Amino acid sequence: MISYLEGTIKYINQKNICVLTSSGVGYEVQIDKNQIDNLKINQEISLHIYSHIKEDTFDLYGFINRSEKIMFEQLTSISGIGPRSALQILSLSGSQVLYENVIKNNVAYLTQISGIGKKIAEKIVLELKDKLPKIAFEFDNIRQDNNNTNMSENMDVFEALKSMGYTPREAKEAVEKITDAGLTLEQKIKLALKNVHN
Repeated sequence: MISYLEGTIKYINQKNICVLTSSGVGYEVQIDKNQIDNLKINQEISLHIYSHIKEDTFDLYGFINRSEKIMFEQLTSISGIGPRSALQILSLSGSQVLYENVIKNNVAYLTQISGIGKKIAEKIVLELKDKLPKIAFEFDNIRQDNNNTNMSENMDVFEALKSMGYTPREAKEAVEKITDAGLTLEQKIKLALKNVHN
């Protein structure tokens, strides 16, 4: 499964681009319209990839920012929302604006998208809202910390607190208060537990 691509843009269509890697292999990747409008042929590009595999198809969806891929995956986890619909939703304005509108229960925002009626929009808002604390946690880590080991450990602490019965919001806020460097996972969990009660 392909999860990341680096290469040169060989051509650009309305919905996809061809990324030519250093090995001479070209991959056709579907990306949202907002990203396509900012790209040029022969431009060097790096993409986070979502591989969609079925019996008769093997489609690649590319995202310049990892946060876009995270939101895309959350959208496709909702029954009735396929990869193309998820890409259309992100094309409207991107993951951060979608995130903010879901928080505000702004169903009308989603109904602006072709093929998304009020019923589906309400379902997206309802189901995404349950996932928002974890999505927000990942967004914050992407923006503030590029250290993959630290991000993985913080997610482990987050999941540990949830398994103890704390809400995603309580767990997120507790982990965000951990600023000490060089702590072990066990030490981080103990510190997070103290943070929950402070």
